[in-house]
Amino acid sequence: MSERRELKTRANVASILPVASLFSRYKPEKEQLVRKPMVVVDEVLTQLLEAWANFNPPFISDPNDFCMYYDVACKLLKGINYSARDIEKFSIALTQRNRFYEGMLTGVFLSALVNEGEGMEYRIYTENLEKSPWYMGLMNKKKITIFGSVGGECGNSMYGGEIEITGSAHYSIAHTTFGGKITVHGEFTGEVGINASHATLVLNGDPARIWCYHYSGEVYVNGVLIPVRSIPVPTHARKGMYSKKDQSFMKEDRLIYY
Repeated sequence: MSERRELKTRANVASILPVASLFSRYKPEKEQLVRKPMVVVDEVLTQLLEAWANFNPPFISDPNDFCMYYDVACKLLKGINYSARDIEKFSIALTQRNRFYEGMLTGVFLSALVNEGEGMEYRIYTENLEKSPWYMGLMNKKKITIFGSVGGECGNSMYGGEIEITGSAHYSIAHTTFGGKITVHGEFTGEVGINASHATLVLNGDPARIWCYHYSGEVYVNGVLIPVRSIPVPTHARKGMYSKKDQSFMKEDRLIYY
């Protein structure tokens, strides 16, 4: 019995030695200090995010008083030296809060960023936002490319420049617009060109439920120019939701989209 154990032990030692010999050339290494990773803090982005965090104006029931939001945003941005690239990074890093009018605050703040910036071309990402920003391009005079969708009132009080939207747009667009061009590649639902003049709208998406109202610029729907005052009639206009004066601008025999 003891002989068997001795033979088994010798066999185990024999099988281990060849493997151990493979590592005989390696020796313990001396401990050395490893360079610590360098953490780069984007100071401008931090300032913009801090300004956004402090952007807490009270809710205004009258949507026509949105200029109060705009003035508050401009005051918060005063003294921050940022570039077009900084705005692009901010739009990606932006997180929204749980407020029912957060979409309006988001759009007004981004519009103030663009208008107060020194550059003339900007890229803004809205794909990551839970609530589509309203009032994008407010009082715009510059070129803005929006990667994603927007809410209502895009291009409100726009004086010039160009806004291109890769996604969809909803509700009113180009409200009281005095010039410039707005292109929407996704679907659009709502009114275009309320009290607008000298502006161009290019709608390349699904033309379902589009209607023009008091418009004196140019509207292209999938490449087709809608003549001035050729007004598609919305369903609710037929139900008497507009006054007789408003309905006088609407022609039943004109181009209609639903």
